[in-house]
Amino acid sequence: MIDSSSWIWPITFVFAGAGSTFLGPFLPRLATSWRLLDHQAGFLVSSLFLGSFTGTLLLSPKLRRTVFVGSLSACIGLLLFAVCVERNLGILVAVASITVMGFGLGQLMSSINLLVGSAEGGRRARRLAWIAAAFCLGAILSPVLTTVVIRGLSVSARLALFAPLFLLPLLWASRRELSDPRSSVETHTQGLGPQAWHTAWRCIVLFLIYGGVEASVVSWMPMVAARYQLGTLGKAQWITSIFWMSLSASRMVMALLQQASREVDTLRASTIGAALSLVWLIAAPSPVALILTCMIAGVCLGPIFPLLLSSSIGYGLSERALGMALAACGLGAAVFPSILGIVASAGSLRGAMMVPIVGLCLLLILRWWPQRNTITLNPQVTKVTSV
Repeated sequence: MIDSSSWIWPITFVFAGAGSTFLGPFLPRLATSWRLLDHQAGFLVSSLFLGSFTGTLLLSPKLRRTVFVGSLSACIGLLLFAVCVERNLGILVAVASITVMGFGLGQLMSSINLLVGSAEGGRRARRLAWIAAAFCLGAILSPVLTTVVIRGLSVSARLALFAPLFLLPLLWASRRELSDPRSSVETHTQGLGPQAWHTAWRCIVLFLIYGGVEASVVSWMPMVAARYQLGTLGKAQWITSIFWMSLSASRMVMALLQQASREVDTLRASTIGAALSLVWLIAAPSPVALILTCMIAGVCLGPIFPLLLSSSIGYGLSERALGMALAACGLGAAVFPSILGIVASAGSLRGAMMVPIVGLCLLLILRWWPQRNTITLNPQVTKVTSV
């Protein structure tokens, strides 16, 4: 019996959230110290998500192996990055270490998402929302781990102390027999022909776009705040925590109140609201307006990932298609921030923030583009519905 509700999964996602987002509040400090250009900073962020994409793409069907490799890689990668920061080894070594860390996070988060997603019916979206909220909690704590906890130590020393926490799921799984989480999810893609694969590729593209949008907002929002409104790096880094608190709150509310019959409406409203809030983020006339806009953006973006994942699992996609969709999320997170950095270097950072806005518009168009004969949201129901 697969334990899709074990306490270890949300705990692991707290650590994963802190590790996946620590570059957001840490990047302005590192860019100033190393005198990085915007495109170099964007490439550093992209390396984390490129590693996550690779880790997801190489996901093993054996959960024990995935947990072991993911835990070790995340721990080792963060330790190497801490050494790189301490000794100022340069951007190339930093990119290599962050890529290793991202690989481990991709292995951990993707396998857990598939495991928790094996829950039946209406519980699926709620459980996915809970672990997504746990990820947000870790993201909220990320600036605390890098700037507040044990203030007498350097930032690199604090990162090095945080790295061993990634070994907790490895220790938990070392004495347990864990089945393949995807074996409990009914899959249909392989037997439905070209139409099913059309649906699968649409899901993959949607995840690629969303991963890029969220990573761009999280990674560059502190830089936008520091450059245009808040002035100092110390204040700007907390904008990420405000964003993640809003994101977490919206996912917890969704986990408690969301009804399966309203998932499509919630997803549409969240996407439109997120796009509008990011437009206002660019034009925010004051620090107060910027902070409020970040909160609204977090509330709107919060439900999108768990709802996309729940609907993709509900389509009955094959193991391969689901793995590719989660990998695409990491790929989008690797590509979009780098594109944003390139656009910022060529023009302005404020103008470059149009990149995630365009991504949300594409997500909205692709998700509700008319399509016939699409497999149903619930694989146990046989009637035809739109994507």
